[in-house]
Amino acid sequence: MRALLVTLLAQPDFADKRHDRRISTYLSYIYYHHREDGLFHNFMSFQHNFLDEVGSEDSFGRTVWALGVLLRETKLTSYYQLGHELFFRSVPHFKQLRSNRAIAYTILGIAEYLRHQSNDEVMVELMRS
Repeated sequence: MRALLVTLLAQPDFADKRHDRRISTYLSYIYYHHREDGLFHNFMSFQHNFLDEVGSEDSFGRTVWALGVLLRETKLTSYYQLGHELFFRSVPHFKQLRSNRAIAYTILGIAEYLRHQSNDEVMVELMRS
């Protein structure tokens, strides 16, 4: 989650094929950790077994933030479509967050998304609440 965020934020300075592969790898990792209910796992063993039933609220918020930046930054349709699906499947959990950091990270993710889609009234209202 953090790796995708840092890679996307560094993209203007390091635009090359290796950078695109990193984004693909990190987005795939998030996709693999995404649960059917819109939450995410956070920890995985070297044998690719999840070590948690569900990740922490903070890891959820950081993931939403990274996905918001992806939706704002990516020029690749396939990345955008996958990021959009992951982001919006997570939306029902936004109002259930209790951790201040998780809420702050989620707000950052919403703000990044709104920089790209400022006319999304549902998301604007969710940001206000």
